[in-house]
Amino acid sequence: MDVGTNSVKLLVADMGQSLKPLLELSRQTWLGQGAFRTGRLQPEAMARTVTAVAEFASKAIELRPASLRILATSATRESTNGQELVQAIFRATGLTVEILSGDQEADYVLQGVTSDPAIGVRPVLVVDVGGGSTEWVVGNGGLTQFRQSTKLGTSRLLEMCPPSDPPTRGDLARCRRVVANFLRREVCPRLGPVLASFCRRRACLIGLGGTPKTIAWLASGQKPEAEPPTLLRRGQMGEQIERLWGLSSRDRRNLSGLNPEKADVILTGAVIYEAVMSQFKFTELLISKHELSRGAVMSRATKVGTPSLSIAQQARAPLLIGMRSEQNPAPAVAPPQTWTPASSAHAARQAR
Repeated sequence: MDVGTNSVKLLVADMGQSLKPLLELSRQTWLGQGAFRTGRLQPEAMARTVTAVAEFASKAIELRPASLRILATSATRESTNGQELVQAIFRATGLTVEILSGDQEADYVLQGVTSDPAIGVRPVLVVDVGGGSTEWVVGNGGLTQFRQSTKLGTSRLLEMCPPSDPPTRGDLARCRRVVANFLRREVCPRLGPVLASFCRRRACLIGLGGTPKTIAWLASGQKPEAEPPTLLRRGQMGEQIERLWGLSSRDRRNLSGLNPEKADVILTGAVIYEAVMSQFKFTELLISKHELSRGAVMSRATKVGTPSLSIAQQARAPLLIGMRSEQNPAPAVAPPQTWTPASSAHAARQAR
């Protein structure tokens, strides 16, 4: 389970010959609302997030996964009271939260993307724009050549550059200026030389998350239920930015293909991706469905919040974020005690 700045996402998957998703859920909880301005997670945001995590954990456990991990990212990592959320989730579920570092987050992102056979072994620049941070990863031949986590995200930027309703031309110009200056100051000095080192082997730009998917949908004119486009051109990005920044919040919420809950953060997310394409002279953006949660599964990292398995058991029972094996649908070990309602209540009493 990925507890992000804007949303909570669940992936339950079979790991046989390849990763096969069984259940994927996502809910906007806006954990980072007000956090970047105050430095603290707000009580209402934490309550929404804990509720979603508890509900998703219950649904995951119904599928009897071999293990269950809860991963938290930027908002929890940076807030002075992030441990309050960790404790609240433990009291509600009996499960422990792992707070990822920026480097861990970037590693999982690349592992997720490169699990897609369509990507192959060509050089890639993966840009994952989240609510509180953006992960930058350069991979070549399946190996990480560069990784960086920066404090630039859709919700954070929205707090820095709150637009009028409807936004003005000045609002858009200011947001673009802030992002361009950030890239030149915080990203270009490190990332630029890495990209230049590929010489004629031009890296492919890959974007993740809701922003590029939504922009591509809007640009294509397809219905939301259709298979989403996987390619977005820089001109299309610019056209949709002009369109979205010219609409009121109400009009954006009524757009077909745009989740009403994302009607504000789509503004800043699109500007970030536009700036990346402009700064590094990319004309196209490939959109990947393989995100952080897939990378966490593929990494086979040590499980957190569940009893340890023996080496032999680990070889039989695949690692997850809720995952079971096609070859062993009933886990080789009994479901951990922390997953039962009785033991969760017991854990909560101990925590108090």
